[in-house]
Formats: sequence, C-alpha cells, structure tokens
Amino acid sequence: MRVFLSFPQKDAAIAAQIEDALRRRHIDIWSTLDRGAGEDLLSAVDRESANSDAYVFLLEDDSTDDELLHSERRRLFRNDLERQKTMIPILKAPVNRQRGPGFLRAHRPVYLTNFDDAAERIEYFLRHPDETIDPELVAESRARSARWDEEFREWIEYLRNHSENESTEAGSQ
Repeated sequence: MRVFLSFPQKDAAIAAQIEDALRRRHIDIWSTLDRGAGEDLLSAVDRESANSDAYVFLLEDDSTDDELLHSERRRLFRNDLERQKTMIPILKAPVNRQRGPGFLRAHRPVYLTNFDDAAERIEYFLRHPDETIDPELVAESRARSARWDEEFREWIEYLRNHSENESTEAGSQ
C-alpha cells in the first residue's frame, strides 16, 4: 500500500512526524518532503500521486491560502478521476470539519492527538477503506442535495410561470 500525504507547507514538521510514524508501521508513504534535490515539484506530485493507493490529508481551518496545496490537490484529483483511492483526513484539534474541503466532509477523520495513535488509525482505514466514509454524513448530504434540487425545480417552475404570465400580459396590450 502506497500513501500520498498532502499538507499545508507551514505544517511540514508535523507532516514529517506523521511520515515517520507511518514508516515505523511499514507503510510506504510519500509527500513533498521526499522530493529529490532539483526535482520538479509538480512532476513529482503527478508521479507519486498516480502511483499511490491512498491520499492522506492533513487539514486545518486556515490552509485555504496555500496555493501550492491547492495545486497539489488539483493534481491528486486529476490522477484519481474515478475516485478509486482511499481518502483519509487528519484533523489537528480543534478543527471545524465543515470548513474543510467539501470532498472530505463525509470521510471519518483521524484526530492528531499523538502520532503513533494517528498512524494506527490510518493503517486501519487503509485496510478497511469502506469504513472511511461516515454513512450518516453521506445521508445528510444526500438529503440536503435533494432539498436543494427540489428548491431549484420550484424556482424553475416559478420562472416559467412568471415568464408565461409576462408574455400573456404583453400580448394583450
């Protein structure tokens, strides 16, 4: 099992400790910390993410301004268009899960309380990828989406009726 670790650059020291903890569990892991001297970063991200079986994301509330992180994540998803790879969020407590990336909100997080415990939990999820998804959050998301779809259909119907009424009124004048 090969894992790609994505993290905000300001958390490089934490990412290094996560890598060490996972390697002690004999998990093959790669992150931008492992790129060779002079190696093109984005090419390395493309190669390593394509060769990974899972993505682990170190998250926090204020990482949205990290352009390198956004570029890296776009490449990850381009290399997994079919959404076949296991995705595991790691949360530094306290983190508001709703402010994290939408694509990870239905995934059960690993809380970073201690690196060895986090590595153990990540290893568990790697062996049981179906358990990374929280069925309650998926159901809530589907229900919310269904409500939005219904509201959208009602709005379209309103616009149609309003448009027809305007046409009828304009024709009678």
